[in-house]
Amino acid sequence: MGMAMSKWLWIIGGVLLAGPLAAQTYPCGAGTRGLTYDEYAAQEYDSGTGQLERARRFEAEHAAIPDAGDKAKNEKKIQRAYYNAKRHFDRALECDNRLTEAYTARGLALRKMGELDDSLDSYDAALALEPENADSLLGRAETYLALNRFDDVKAAYLQLSAAHPEAASGLLVAMQAWVEDTAGDSFSDAAKAFADWVRGGARTSEAS
Repeated sequence: MGMAMSKWLWIIGGVLLAGPLAAQTYPCGAGTRGLTYDEYAAQEYDSGTGQLERARRFEAEHAAIPDAGDKAKNEKKIQRAYYNAKRHFDRALECDNRLTEAYTARGLALRKMGELDDSLDSYDAALALEPENADSLLGRAETYLALNRFDDVKAAYLQLSAAHPEAASGLLVAMQAWVEDTAGDSFSDAAKAFADWVRGGARTSEAS
């Protein structure tokens, strides 16, 4: 297990097993800026969300870039923005390990970077704090989708359909995009069954 993963398992364990860290034990840089821990965490979270917006702008421009070389450069800018976002969320959580929204946003950045197991860890930490948080449930389900964990995606869709219909609609869009993007691939039997379920309208009566 790498050092980065060990660090975040420690943080998540602290969320699950203890209350907020005592102020003097927070391993963050608040004091270097003359800020309180809460102020520093909020500032880093805002910086992280700014980097997410930057990544989304680059993504929105990507399809219209005609030159392959320019596309490659834009892809690097997208990944750099997600990496920077993740670093800001790391810092926010080092100062305040109870920020559900920071764990959730960090999960998104990690998924976009292709670090799917770490993304799940971040969403799980968010849901340990707020088990019914719609954004966290949706983000985790989209990571399940990226991992081809189809039964988990179906279960998440069933949960969201009952409690958070708007988030369920967002997951349906993601599932439909997955089917369209992978339509030419050689599906496993499980993937074919999942794709047929999505094409059939993702009926919740058939999700289990």
